[in-house]
Amino acid sequence: MCGMSVTEIAVKGSSAQKFYDHTLSHTDSKHMMTHAKPLLFKLTVRLILILITTSVWAQEPLIKPQKKTKPQRALDLSKKTGLSILSISEGVSGLGINIGLNSNSFMEFILSGDWRQPSSRSAETQLYLSLGAHLQMIQAGDQAAFTLGGRLHITYNELCDTDPALCADRSTISTPIPQYALEVPLRIYWFPNQYVSLHSELGASFSWGQQGASEGSTGLEGYTVTIFSQSTLVGRLGLTLWF
Repeated sequence: MCGMSVTEIAVKGSSAQKFYDHTLSHTDSKHMMTHAKPLLFKLTVRLILILITTSVWAQEPLIKPQKKTKPQRALDLSKKTGLSILSISEGVSGLGINIGLNSNSFMEFILSGDWRQPSSRSAETQLYLSLGAHLQMIQAGDQAAFTLGGRLHITYNELCDTDPALCADRSTISTPIPQYALEVPLRIYWFPNQYVSLHSELGASFSWGQQGASEGSTGLEGYTVTIFSQSTLVGRLGLTLWF
């Protein structure tokens, strides 16, 4: 050491410092790698679990909670169909089919008729067809309603060539002819429940056609206007089953 110059001592000192720094850096790197491997493994496992959970959740359908629906009101006629038995005119009943248009209106189709074969006359056919609609104008709670309607009524009746009274008495030969009526029925409905209803009907009608007669009454040629004139005190009764 005594024979070495100051320059040589400085160079060797610098080399020793570099070797020490390199050794320390290498040791720190190994130490960091030793601790980084478990951390990297944990992060990788967590990432895989997150991906699996996300994939399963995306494939499962979303189950929406069921909403509690209120029961349909008796007067709510939407999506309802009705089958009714009702009075068309004096002495004539018919089968009605009702189709709900919305919550407070419905369409009605009525069919009725008869076929007769008297021993002394040709066969007689009577056919009653009606098509109309009704609207609930006033509702009383959930059990009663007042309706206003419009209806076209077509009747294939008997044609009497002589006296209408004789034709009604089946004393002459007659053939079916059409008679027409435009009617404005007013009804009061009562719903004991949402499946059954009772009603009574009054109203006005305008009828016209050729001279003819039915089994129980006569129809004269020309036109007739009827306003709130019914055969009974309670009007024309009807019963409807709704489903």
